[in-house]
Amino acid sequence: MYAVHSLFRFPYRPGAEGWRHDQSRVGSWILEEPVHAFDSLMWYLERHGDPVSVLALGNGRRPEEGMVDNFTALLRFRGGAYAVVTETLAAFEYHHVTEVVGREGAIRAWWSGTLDRTRQPAFELKVKRRGTGEAETVILAASGELFELETQLAQAVVAFRARRPLVSGEEARKRVIVCVEAARSLREGRELPLTF
Repeated sequence: MYAVHSLFRFPYRPGAEGWRHDQSRVGSWILEEPVHAFDSLMWYLERHGDPVSVLALGNGRRPEEGMVDNFTALLRFRGGAYAVVTETLAAFEYHHVTEVVGREGAIRAWWSGTLDRTRQPAFELKVKRRGTGEAETVILAASGELFELETQLAQAVVAFRARRPLVSGEEARKRVIVCVEAARSLREGRELPLTF
């Protein structure tokens, strides 16, 4: 019924020839990193269908271009469920929290590292089923961008050999629409309906 993705991190690296800071090449910073948060939260709340609206707030460098240091978006779903994506690029280190609450329980995961590409992160995943005692800590293998990229590359090889996508074009399209409409909501200062 409720999900939040929070990211507290250092500013983006410029990328080769400064592409990440060039709006004509990156599109917007909402398409750079929050797209993954939208993807994750839409997956958690998929039983509610596609989100019906988005409201975005932000401030910092160039909000008219979707290049903001501080960004928050609210996604509303049918039946009262909602998700929040919030992140700052004006902080330090790399700290991520995801929380999901449903009718039968909740999960909370966090990950922290000096950099996003560390091989020695601190992290934890807890699960609590409604009506049970203490939350359960789930033991995980090493986690983080470097580890997930290795896994994703291996999965991509298998998918290419099987001639199937890792993610359907339709699902990817929906996430891009959410990002584009979040950027428009930020520019226009109002909640926007979502149509797919």
